[in-house]
Amino acid sequence: MNLWSSEPLALGKEPFDRGKVVTAAQLEQWEKQGKKSRRYFDADGDGIPYRTLPGNMHRKAAYFTRGSGHDADARYSEDEKDYKETLDRLRHKLDTARKYVPKPIIETSDGAKTGVICFGSSYEPVREARNRLRAAGLKTNHLLLRALPLGEETREFVAAHDRVYLVEQNRDGQMAAVFKEEWPELGSRIASVLIYDGLPATAGEIVRQIKAHEAHLTTGAEEWREKKLIASI
Repeated sequence: MNLWSSEPLALGKEPFDRGKVVTAAQLEQWEKQGKKSRRYFDADGDGIPYRTLPGNMHRKAAYFTRGSGHDADARYSEDEKDYKETLDRLRHKLDTARKYVPKPIIETSDGAKTGVICFGSSYEPVREARNRLRAAGLKTNHLLLRALPLGEETREFVAAHDRVYLVEQNRDGQMAAVFKEEWPELGSRIASVLIYDGLPATAGEIVRQIKAHEAHLTTGAEEWREKKLIASI
């Protein structure tokens, strides 16, 4: 609902990598070898089954299944063993995906112990906000998140900082919840910067929320020191 100018989209010329696709020739070869195509069978141990695509004319290329419950052969099933195996395979598939999804882009500044994480259209306002914060005396490192599931580089980034501001255009902090569910031991380091007024994120709002949180941390530390001093007396 908001119009923005941008550079023309440069389309890549590389062919699409559609993953583990079975062709008609492969199905024919498998049939001669006595093998069969099993739509949800984890043949390679990575959680990712082979699949056929529309247009494959082999007589065994088509399959029909439902999402509520099925076995490795795409047959409807309410068996508890099939259900558990499917969920375990999907977990394994996510772990495999961590190695292949686009890696985050990380920018660092010498001596910075405060991190900022953002994704999508928040990048440009976060870049300007970091410049403003640097001018105000707060140096930050930055991680641009480009895909889920979260990878090891992102975990290391969070662990390396005293606090990390996670900027998202969402009322409930859904991305922060993903981080905290994935790594609960690091949850206390993450502070949400939430923008959900229906307009694009601005550097000014990001700076305002981060400064407010920093001020709250400073006030809290001073109150704690004061209470400790009184208790010692």
